[in-house]
Amino acid sequence: MRKIGLLALALVLALGTMGVAFAYWQDTLTINGSVATGTFDTEFANVGASDNEVTGPDVGNCTVSAILAKSFTVTIANGYPCYTGTVTFDVVNNGTVPAKIKSIKVDGVDYTGAVDKDLNPTSNDDIRITITGIDVGDDVPVVGAQVTVHVCSSGDEGWDADEDASGSFNVTIETTQFNA
Repeated sequence: MRKIGLLALALVLALGTMGVAFAYWQDTLTINGSVATGTFDTEFANVGASDNEVTGPDVGNCTVSAILAKSFTVTIANGYPCYTGTVTFDVVNNGTVPAKIKSIKVDGVDYTGAVDKDLNPTSNDDIRITITGIDVGDDVPVVGAQVTVHVCSSGDEGWDADEDASGSFNVTIETTQFNA
């Protein structure tokens, strides 16, 4: 019996030694992630119209209508030589990602300075469109930008607005994220 007892003790010691030899501690590290993208939302704000008729009869009319966050319509009615209508606006960023002005175009062409336009197929330009207070690369918000439409007169470097003429123009301002 003693032999069995010693054999059992030897077996317990052997298994215990093996357990110590194969035992180890472990731990698990975990990285949990969450991603939420920002928002990009540039809009027009504080849109208003005025003209250069300070004294004398109020003949011409410059108005802004259909003012939406992304667009508005400028109408000049009863314009005449030397009449100037001006639209003032801000470009704001309602998003969380900073924005800048990527491009400014008049009738699809990059704006690099005053744009002269013929409303009727004649040899004379009838209106001059200028954009001030906003440039490509400007950070948004842009406050106090202006689009000015001047009806040309014969004294304006060979321009002469046609009587009873009508036409349209389109100004697009493209914005992009700050690091593009």
